[in-house]
Amino acid sequence: MPVNSLLGPDPRSVPDEPGLYAWWAAPGVLPGVPTAAHPSLRLGLLYVGIASTSLRRRIVSQHLAANTGSSTFRFTLASHLLIEGGLTPYRKGKKVLLPRAQLDWLLRWQVSHLHVSWIARSDPAEIEAAVIAAVEPPLNGDDNEHHPYRQQLRELRAAFRLKAEDGPAPGE
Repeated sequence: MPVNSLLGPDPRSVPDEPGLYAWWAAPGVLPGVPTAAHPSLRLGLLYVGIASTSLRRRIVSQHLAANTGSSTFRFTLASHLLIEGGLTPYRKGKKVLLPRAQLDWLLRWQVSHLHVSWIARSDPAEIEAAVIAAVEPPLNGDDNEHHPYRQQLRELRAAFRLKAEDGPAPGE
């Protein structure tokens, strides 16, 4: 099955079936984040994930539209863009969230700077760990224990969580 890619995802182009996906960016888009080169494009690999039921739901509804408490990828991006975006995370229960206007800013940033590719596969969980181990995407923490960026990734995520402790929820 062919691998697909898009910039500024059109939800209709993302299949409504299980599979693997990968987020890519031009080198330097996230300063300090090392990336593995795309085999044919001038892009660096950032993150690999799976969609157990629907690539469309995972990519479009969660990674492009949900709050940071529902998408590890968006949480990680927001952690990296905390200063640049002037982000003010807050806690709601155990989740660290962003106000709506900042989620809109994050979406615009994603659509402007990122590419996503995917491949449909009925059993993506069976190969997820092996794929991550083989391609070592820097923004994946799980199944990527030996990546040299892992500690910095943990520190950025912790700083994002800590910043949420300082701020009140929107409207307070």
